[in-house]
Amino acid sequence: MKPYKTFSCHKIGTSHIAKGLECEDYSLKYENEKISVCAVSDGHGDKNCFRSARGARIACESAIRQVKVFFSYKRETKNALRDNPDMTLNQLEKSIISEWTKRVEYDISVNPFTEKELSPLADDIKNFYKSGTRPQKAYGCTLIVSAITDYGWFALQTGDGVCTAIFDDGVYINPVPPDDDCVGNRSASICSSDAIRSFRHFYGKVLPQAVFVTSDGIEESFSTKDLNKCYYTISYWTNTENAEEVNKRLDTLLPQISSGGSGDDVSLSFIINPSYPATQAKQSIEEINHRLAQCLEHKDKTAENYENSLDSVNMLSAENEEINRLIAERQSEIDALRKKAAENEEKLQTFDISSAKQEYENATAQYEKLLNFKKSADIFWKSKNALLSLNIPDSEFSE
Repeated sequence: MKPYKTFSCHKIGTSHIAKGLECEDYSLKYENEKISVCAVSDGHGDKNCFRSARGARIACESAIRQVKVFFSYKRETKNALRDNPDMTLNQLEKSIISEWTKRVEYDISVNPFTEKELSPLADDIKNFYKSGTRPQKAYGCTLIVSAITDYGWFALQTGDGVCTAIFDDGVYINPVPPDDDCVGNRSASICSSDAIRSFRHFYGKVLPQAVFVTSDGIEESFSTKDLNKCYYTISYWTNTENAEEVNKRLDTLLPQISSGGSGDDVSLSFIINPSYPATQAKQSIEEINHRLAQCLEHKDKTAENYENSLDSVNMLSAENEEINRLIAERQSEIDALRKKAAENEEKLQTFDISSAKQEYENATAQYEKLLNFKKSADIFWKSKNALLSLNIPDSEFSE
């Protein structure tokens, strides 16, 4: 496994100092020759969650311990993550919730709620806790935990905060899917009766250069771009300074982030490979998402243009098919007419026009001769008939 190192730090926020409140964030880390683990938890600021600082500490401790148990079965865990990572990580999440719940219940049995703790609460909430109905709500908190081993890495999360993975090529990503129910001050919690439903996770085989997990006190103090710059600066420290110096820098940095940003408690935990030089983000997640949105919009437009072009091509192809069909039909007619014309031409070649003309002229002359003869005959017979009607003898007529 690569020589990963782990760091963690959590500090009280300026607003909590002003209100006289304790730090409700907690961070923890662990490493050995097989695994590296980092975790942060943010206790709920709701006054009804008056032991959330304890809850955050127990959440980080429970997560680290269960991850260690999880990886103690190296071959089984490796095979399970390879075959069904979602189901395997879901089982780990259930184990963390179970240990957290048992440890909270034990803490309550050893340190029952005091009247001082319950007095600021509304009567219905006070009675709720006194009845023993889900007292772990007083310990409500978020949780983010990430672990790297030689064959893969994962991140689990319930509630707000952010997990960021950095790769050697300068790509910074937030691998855990967002929780759409985390809006404003509303956040999922490990204390919920259906806490397992609010867990989200990620599993990857390509090992990152570093993984940072932070509470919302840090996340809300920066834009995504500036938060990535902050991670780059911390990565640079781990490349150039020893662990003691890095921890001193973190002790100074986190209060500055709170005072200059959210004012909330701040917690940070991370795993990093200091043998690799720190890489600046080529693009922030916001910029990548913006480019993806632009590419998707362009893709949709080109898809629409392609569909329209395809429709036009299909229509023109169908029209050409009809034209070719008509051409074929007309071609058959043309071929038939050409054949007929050729036959007629052949017949024309057999005719002797001059002989036919001579025959016609002879027939015409004969006809005219006969016609003249007929005319003479008609005159003769008319004269003959006239004599007969007068009873004139032919002899007299002849004389």
